[in-house]
Amino acid sequence: MDKKNASNPILQSKELKYKGKFLSYFIHNYKITSKNKSEDIIIPYEVVDYNSRCFSQNEIPNEFIGKNKYNIYAMNIIPLIYYSSQPKKIIIAAVFRYPVNKYCLEFPGGFIDKEDSESSSDFSEAIKKATLRELEEETGYVGEFMNYSARCLINNSNYKNEKNELNVESNIFFDPWKSSDNSLECFVKINGDDINCKKKQQLDDNELIKVYEVEIDKLMEFIQDKINNDKFGCSSQLYNFALGLNFNKMMNYTDNK
Repeated sequence: MDKKNASNPILQSKELKYKGKFLSYFIHNYKITSKNKSEDIIIPYEVVDYNSRCFSQNEIPNEFIGKNKYNIYAMNIIPLIYYSSQPKKIIIAAVFRYPVNKYCLEFPGGFIDKEDSESSSDFSEAIKKATLRELEEETGYVGEFMNYSARCLINNSNYKNEKNELNVESNIFFDPWKSSDNSLECFVKINGDDINCKKKQQLDDNELIKVYEVEIDKLMEFIQDKINNDKFGCSSQLYNFALGLNFNKMMNYTDNK
């Protein structure tokens, strides 16, 4: 073994405990060098993961996933709506989340499905199709795909090609303590002056989604109001996004004093 990684845990085996429609529950058994280094020990860890990352396509008990080499199956959508006579706004979804039994404020989002992959010439095109499709289904809004986060936010010249951009994003995880769940952040521009920019939502029976247009400068205020007065929850991705906006304003104020 490479001495540099000699102390890294080594995955020995996976035990499937439950296989659902979208997710499966595993025990991952890792070999870890004990602190006194006289012996190795096996430590079990609980892991929840997408079925698409765990099984071959014909073993997945649903049809929504198309395999891809980047190991990315979902996207968060950051939809920006522009008006000629109003401040620009961001589209926020309040989704009823069954595990917490309440509406939670989130970015719209969803999966890159099998049809998106199979009808596209490459994975970038599949991302675009899935982003615009999920946005319209969940919110009713129709927009123009701008970019995904690696292209938009990374200035380093090492990340100018598609391969590196996607590989970078596959290492940005939601909650790596229990899952390898990850996604791309995709930006969409909406022309609010266009009367055709908003259509009817296309929701499944189990989907309950409320849609809000929020001024970007008032995003944290909106979140706090919904949490305090409507008893909503909020996804950590959205909350940290709003926190970052406020932090940036605070730092600019401090630096200019």
